[in-house]
Amino acid sequence: MKTFAVIDTETNWNDEAMSIGLVIAQADSLEIITSKYYIISPEYVVGGMYSSSLRTPIDFKCETLELDRKATIDDLTRCLKENNTSKIFAYNAAFDYRHLPELKDFEWFDITRVAAYRQYNKKIGDAECNSTGRLKRNYSVASIKKMLTGLEGEQHCAIHDAMDELNYIIKPLCVNIDNYPPYEQKAASAPRKTRKAKRIKDSFALTTCNQNDIQRIENPIRLDLIGSIYDLKKNKNNYLLLERFPARGSLDFVKVTEYENNNVSVYLKFKYNNQLLTIRKKMPCNSELVFFLLDFEKGDYSTENFSIVN
Repeated sequence: MKTFAVIDTETNWNDEAMSIGLVIAQADSLEIITSKYYIISPEYVVGGMYSSSLRTPIDFKCETLELDRKATIDDLTRCLKENNTSKIFAYNAAFDYRHLPELKDFEWFDITRVAAYRQYNKKIGDAECNSTGRLKRNYSVASIKKMLTGLEGEQHCAIHDAMDELNYIIKPLCVNIDNYPPYEQKAASAPRKTRKAKRIKDSFALTTCNQNDIQRIENPIRLDLIGSIYDLKKNKNNYLLLERFPARGSLDFVKVTEYENNNVSVYLKFKYNNQLLTIRKKMPCNSELVFFLLDFEKGDYSTENFSIVN
């Protein structure tokens, strides 16, 4: 019997795996054979953006284990081998592959390589895609799940998300497991000797207001952004302000505030015909917001679905 595994990983503030969801299914019927949920100690104690979902009640049969990392990997590997599973599927496989290097000898497949491409996902329709057929935006787990099933949400609990990726993405896509392209780790490019690469983040500052405690961080890293987003959830009046120095074109900052029902308001201010305009968009306070801020740093953000507020 051919089998495959779906894995999802959640990380702590130190960018270490703190939980792993494992689902093993039959390759032909896609029916689940077994599932396990690993909570890694002491990594989970550090806390992370989705720590509140770490012990979400599991409403399906699943073994939950709290182990150190070595014991976790040993048990997970043993479970894969006992079920003759050599193929691991993950959504945005680069993330899970990087955080689970002990599993590099298994065959990895990226669910995104099918779910986010018009050639395979017929539900994409007329949505804007690159020349390769890949969606230009809105291809998170939650977005694709809604596109394929109409169901909302992503729980950010590793075992629930692994189940969702199987039941609400792989199954409705109706693409044979053997037709998924393998994940290929990109080789690191050699550094240029003739010119020093410019570090874009050096021109940024992150200001956060956490219950009237205002802090400013020069040259914020990704963990700074994630931490500031987590703080938004503590009070409706908290905010973060990510500023670019010098301003690139007419836009120099993005402000995020007004947390409510796991949504925030994202404000952008820019000049248009010598007039200052502010535009706003409601956005989920999750990975979608993280990627938007990272895209803002790279200068590759989208203002789609923003509306003018002044």
